[in-house]
Amino acid sequence: MHRYIIRRLLQAIPIIIGITIITFSLAKAMPGDPFSSILNPNITAADLLRMREQTGLTEPLHVQYFNWLKQMLQGNFGISFSHNKPVVDLIGERIGVTLTLNLISLLIGFGLAIPIGVIVATRQYSLTDNIGTLIAFIGISVPSFFTALLAIRFLAIGLDMFPTGGLITIGAKYAFPYNYLDMIYHLTLPALVLGFFSVAGTMRYVRSSMLEVIRQDYIQTARAKGLAERVVIYKHALRNALIPVVTILGLSLPGLISGAIISEQIFSIPGMGTAYFQSISARDYPVVMGFTLLFAIFTVIGNLSADIAYGFVDPRIRYD
Repeated sequence: MHRYIIRRLLQAIPIIIGITIITFSLAKAMPGDPFSSILNPNITAADLLRMREQTGLTEPLHVQYFNWLKQMLQGNFGISFSHNKPVVDLIGERIGVTLTLNLISLLIGFGLAIPIGVIVATRQYSLTDNIGTLIAFIGISVPSFFTALLAIRFLAIGLDMFPTGGLITIGAKYAFPYNYLDMIYHLTLPALVLGFFSVAGTMRYVRSSMLEVIRQDYIQTARAKGLAERVVIYKHALRNALIPVVTILGLSLPGLISGAIISEQIFSIPGMGTAYFQSISARDYPVVMGFTLLFAIFTVIGNLSADIAYGFVDPRIRYD
């Protein structure tokens, strides 16, 4: 197992470097730069040129990339042009909010998708199955921003169940632990929106996998032995049916960082998704590269975690 993990991590190094090269090239290919949007009439063209030279933006593309790579290997991700602070500090300020939001949505998604998927699979072609399939197709088809706007309209404005946006109640100064409860209250509605899409997709995987497993010979043998249907489904069938779900869960880890870009914009949540979107618009290259590197690392960790989890879900899988 240890050799396998080390080998996978070593294989991930060139992949991550390749991702940074592509991202850096695409970011530089966008028209403009961090200083193109400056509207101060007192700043001349010569001043703009001097600022570009001081920040290294006039260097050849490959020189700029290797300068960034050298600083990154030293633990320096650069200074954000738009926020005027180290990228590491910016990530530290925003990552907690984004992780909390996406962890809540992940718990909602998988906590509901697995039991619902089992229920609809054991009642194939019934009214329950048809309703679950309809909801899943709606969740897969409807854009996330549209669902978020509907949730704000009906749940936040219409029923006044949740705040319309923001991270905390404006003007409120709650003491611990009520300040954290207030934050969770503000994150509940966007987490429900994100969780809805997770339920829709994951439920279909669970249903399909369960339908395949419950037709296997060993399930029929377990029933022939007189075992209760609940034991057959949840002890024998579900464990093998969770193998594809483990893959989805592993691939959901990078979504803990990048999956809330649209939702954070709509709900005005100051997380990493909002900062990433703003950095792209402002051509803030250090922030774009720092966040992209973090996404790539989480993707590698997610894939590796899924592969390791296979061994626990399916005892037949062994890593040499």
